[in-house]
Amino acid sequence: MPINLPEDFPAINNHQLGFDDNALADFRDKFGEEEVVRRLDRLKQWLQHANLLNHYGVILTPVLIEHLTQASDFEALLGELDQRATHTRAGHFDAGDPIQRDLEFRRFAMESTNERMPIATTQMYSEFIALPQLPPPRLHEFHLSDEQIQAAKRVAHEAVGFLDFARQFKASTARPVIVIGNDRYGRLWFVEPIEPFLVEAGIEVRYDRVPSLLAHRLSTPAIFPARFVRRINAQMPHIIIADGASGAKNPAAMKMAKALRSCANWFAAFNDVRARGDRSKYADESSIPADFIDELMKWHEFVARRVELSGWVTPGSTYRVTTWSNDMFRSPSSATSHRHRSSMSSSVTTGRR
Repeated sequence: MPINLPEDFPAINNHQLGFDDNALADFRDKFGEEEVVRRLDRLKQWLQHANLLNHYGVILTPVLIEHLTQASDFEALLGELDQRATHTRAGHFDAGDPIQRDLEFRRFAMESTNERMPIATTQMYSEFIALPQLPPPRLHEFHLSDEQIQAAKRVAHEAVGFLDFARQFKASTARPVIVIGNDRYGRLWFVEPIEPFLVEAGIEVRYDRVPSLLAHRLSTPAIFPARFVRRINAQMPHIIIADGASGAKNPAAMKMAKALRSCANWFAAFNDVRARGDRSKYADESSIPADFIDELMKWHEFVARRVELSGWVTPGSTYRVTTWSNDMFRSPSSATSHRHRSSMSSSVTTGRR
């Protein structure tokens, strides 16, 4: 029976987001049915990994479809896309390379949608490829102010403190330790600069996103992709989630990033599935006040997340959740250093009992 690409591979067709419905037919026109199915099955897996809920996903533009329908080894073709994406993130973006350019289209589409009413993807793509190239930056002298120097020292102090904490944590356990830098602040200011040192210490690093703007005390977002959730369920690694927050109004207080409340709620949903609804197995170690658990469990978002997790999580031991923070860093010459947003004032550490 001939394959119907839009019906048989809806996930891939959806990642075209409005481009020519016949674009995927290039696979069918160039390859036999067995090879088409093999390539599209592999492409579906690749898209599930690439299209996390952040800017680094991929929309299958005509340029990318043309690349993927070459007669070359398909794994090598996907590898070329991964390599170009890595070069872009390392600061080596080549606007003259149409493939590398189109891998950034999703970033442009997300930013554009945030700034105005949504428009058709094809119209947005026309705007994207018509973007002018900015001239090279002009070199000029830049001098940090005393306050900026103090802020930079604070960030370095906190990042090193976090690295020491993670190393000590890793040395105290035989199980895997995973550090998650919440994209953007936890990633940019703390985890990414020390990633090589974390990896050297045998700590895995990944970046997921829980927007603080959308976080409230009852929110329970889908933080992790299904593949990672299944791995958590199977291995129960220690997980350290790092984020940043603005300084507290009370300089002696520890400020917690709003996103971490959503993380704690997610782990409560995970634990509830693991414990088969027996709250006594994890509630006291969930970091959530006892009088709040009842309300959280009745909230529609928590219920929906628990239903989702039930398909990936099996009964077993649960996580305990706690918070951790660097000491406040002050310099006698800068009484305002604690007010900078670049303070790693919170992270969540979870570990199995």
